[in-house]
Amino acid sequence: MKISDVFHMSFIFISVTVLFSNINSQYCTDAAAAEDKSSTQRRPYIIHVEENLTMSHQKWHESFLPSTSSSQGLMFSYKHAMSGFAAMLTEDEVEAVSKKDGFLHAHPSENYKLSTTHSPSFLGLIKPPVGSNNQNNIWRDTFDYGKGIIIGVLDSGFTPNHPSFDDHRDMPPPPKKWKGKCQAPIVCNNKIIGAKSFIFNLDGSRVSSPVDEDGHGTHTASTAAGQFVDNANVLGSANGTASGVAPGAHLAIYKVCGSSAYCAGVSILAGMESAIKDGVDVLSISLGSSEGALYMDPISIASFKLVNYKGVFVSASAGNEGPKISTLVNASPWIFTVGASTIDRKILAVVKLSNGVKFLGESAYQPKNFTPSPSFPLLFPQSEKDENSSYCSNVTTLRSIGVSGKVVICNVGIVNRIQQGLNVADAGGVAMINIGSVDDGFTTFAASDEIPTSGINYQDGQKILNHYYENPNLTVTIEFLGTQIRGDDPAPAVASFSSRGPSKVTPGFIKPDVIGPGVNIIAAWVNPNGNSHNVSPTYKIESGTSMSCPHLSGVAALLKKAHPDWSPAMIKSAIITTSDVTNTNGNRITDQYDKTSANFHVMGSGHVNLIKANNPGLIYDTQFTNDYVVAYLCGLNYTDNQVSIFVPHSKCSTSQINGVDLNYPSMVVRLSRSNYYRRRFSRLVTNVGPNLEYKVIVNPPPGVIVDVEPKKLKFMSIGEQLKFNVDVYLDANLPEFSEGFGYFSWVSSDEKINVRSPMVITKEIISV
Repeated sequence: MKISDVFHMSFIFISVTVLFSNINSQYCTDAAAAEDKSSTQRRPYIIHVEENLTMSHQKWHESFLPSTSSSQGLMFSYKHAMSGFAAMLTEDEVEAVSKKDGFLHAHPSENYKLSTTHSPSFLGLIKPPVGSNNQNNIWRDTFDYGKGIIIGVLDSGFTPNHPSFDDHRDMPPPPKKWKGKCQAPIVCNNKIIGAKSFIFNLDGSRVSSPVDEDGHGTHTASTAAGQFVDNANVLGSANGTASGVAPGAHLAIYKVCGSSAYCAGVSILAGMESAIKDGVDVLSISLGSSEGALYMDPISIASFKLVNYKGVFVSASAGNEGPKISTLVNASPWIFTVGASTIDRKILAVVKLSNGVKFLGESAYQPKNFTPSPSFPLLFPQSEKDENSSYCSNVTTLRSIGVSGKVVICNVGIVNRIQQGLNVADAGGVAMINIGSVDDGFTTFAASDEIPTSGINYQDGQKILNHYYENPNLTVTIEFLGTQIRGDDPAPAVASFSSRGPSKVTPGFIKPDVIGPGVNIIAAWVNPNGNSHNVSPTYKIESGTSMSCPHLSGVAALLKKAHPDWSPAMIKSAIITTSDVTNTNGNRITDQYDKTSANFHVMGSGHVNLIKANNPGLIYDTQFTNDYVVAYLCGLNYTDNQVSIFVPHSKCSTSQINGVDLNYPSMVVRLSRSNYYRRRFSRLVTNVGPNLEYKVIVNPPPGVIVDVEPKKLKFMSIGEQLKFNVDVYLDANLPEFSEGFGYFSWVSSDEKINVRSPMVITKEIISV
């Protein structure tokens, strides 16, 4: 978990969904052509205007319409959700509207979307609205919403009676194999089919209640498999339909973390023990510690049992220690390790300086009574008596500096953002600009701010400070524009906080495996600290790899439903080899730390693409048999006793293998003097159809030669397995090579399927 935020925004009410969708769809079909037409071409616009208390809101909104469009009238007039309207206008008409008193902002309607949780649709899972003529529903028809699949969640418990955990909408009873139960006072239903606590007090007594005291577990469980909840909202805003990735799946809750977010290793092992006995299909683990030897890690140990003996898919978070390299956790080859990415939704709070410069920030708190006019004095707190004054951590310091009536700039740190805002308000400040840390890079967070706030990224924050130093008399305001789906800010990008590889303890394959949505994710929540005007006890917005992990747990459940005969390794392979390395603009996925192209250490193999993963063509099925795992663990130079933790009575012999020799879909190849800077390994692929013939395409990093033999794979049937060899060696003409990133792909004869295996090649550095 990285940032805890409440989602609070103004948007149109749900009763207009179908009508507006039809209008917008009609426009979007010719969007590209419309861009080339003159400024007389009409298109739907959303117009934000100031409130007017002297006339009805509809009359006020109609007064903005130019006479040339009076026959069109208002599409929608908004009063409670936002102050403004929608109308079909030309660019010239919008320009005329913008010059009228009371105008705030205008934008084409395609930048707005009526939804509470956007990440399922970002993954290609779209449920047609009731009454829609569109009956094509891949979520239902291909994946059946994950019905019958059991997702176990290892976390801080769950919130009973939350609508995300209801068993309505024809939820079937649990499969006959299910052995779990709910501890009192929890009563199971067809959604929550198991709920147990493994928390212990200091005196050794057991805390029996699996009820969530923190909120984290509620959020992750509902992200993975929360039920469809109509008219879900946050503080009356953002009306829409909330759901998890696999809303038809069952949930089994294992509480292993207490209210202090402390997760003891003994509790974790006990929870995973119960999951093995109960019969889960997928286990979601949004927690971890610093990376260490596998035999010291209870998650790695128990996951091996779950995967190898029970066929359970284990999804775990990579950690939130980015942008530093080699900071990830849960890197065992049998665990699916997930990093965090952004989605294309922004909850905008725009900083507008009096010199005309604007900066895009975010805040989940969208106050209706904070208008762009008038602007306020700007102040960056600096005190010789308090070296931490810029962090807004001390109310007394803020009062002595004189922040009353001003917008205060606060650097992130010392105290959290919410407390900073409270401090500013207590000292008389009217609003806050919160500047992110250097490590946060270009990532912005939508926090549940207590006062009008804009969360600005570090680089923009420095620009604001430069303007302030050049002109201390600058004034500023914050314009709250609600939620936008922004095509001009390509997604996904790798969140700056997402932990990166390479792994220090499991070399030979790329970790994290993939990235998934993990920034500003909305899901169910419990408020453990009572209510305030800006905190909803029902839904909350969170960021972290804790959020991306359950997204992939839900994806795994859907694939398990569609392909019940697939092993955990086959599901993993399908996701890895079909992942995207480009964003919505078709360009390479970037790293939000510095906006450079993300390499495989940063983004893993790419961003999950569920639709492609459902038809991967070829599969790398890594069967973690006892002999196979013993050879791998012995190759890590573990002792017999250490290896025996995984496989009892193990003895290390000469049959040892390295990570690159595992039948893994990705690979990290180390070229050293000992192997004459050349390395050969082999892979075995299984044909899962429908194509029977594939050819290889190799894209090696500069300075490296990658030779794959044979060049073609021709299968005779579905399920057939074929082997190929890969030779990697340095190009003698480029001796300065140290590390590079490439891939090879098996492309089907009809060119519709591309099975990509990413590669990282490193060269041993010889110190003189």
